[in-house]
Amino acid sequence: MIAYANKFAELRPLFVKVYQNKRRSNMASLLERLKYIIEDIFGKKTYAESQRDKYKKVVRNLEKELKKTDNLSDVMDQLATDFNTMEMNPDSAQGKLSDTFVTKESENREAVEKLGADFKEIIAEVKSKLEFARDEYNYWCDEAKREDDEMKIYQQQYYEEEERLRREAAEEEARRKREAS
Repeated sequence: MIAYANKFAELRPLFVKVYQNKRRSNMASLLERLKYIIEDIFGKKTYAESQRDKYKKVVRNLEKELKKTDNLSDVMDQLATDFNTMEMNPDSAQGKLSDTFVTKESENREAVEKLGADFKEIIAEVKSKLEFARDEYNYWCDEAKREDDEMKIYQQQYYEEEERLRREAAEEEARRKREAS
């Protein structure tokens, strides 16, 4: 709460300047500065900052989901090994149901391999989307930084203009005092 009070105390001279200012162009810049300060106080984000945060969340969630699939190739290898072991085991395919068993095992193997191929295809697609999201995130990070840099330049220009106006007012006051005496 004190931080807000301090920020608003900072704004008071700016409000006074806007109210007293006669020149429109300078008044517009003062109003623009005032707008940025108020938005900063209330934590309002710029478009670039909100986009940056959105893509950061997307990238984080995609990476989290992709970590769940890290061991998919290990699972597929283990299933292939299990199928090979079952088919090579002489005790597994004897008796009346040997043809049925072999057929079912080969169908299961094909189904698992197809499922694995589908998963790999989907994972590749998600990885390409993740790459796109990372590129967008980097772009919006750069945009947000550029906006911050522009705001710093704008602030510097504002303070330089304020200092120039203060000097001009002091010189004008000194000139009037000289003329009066």
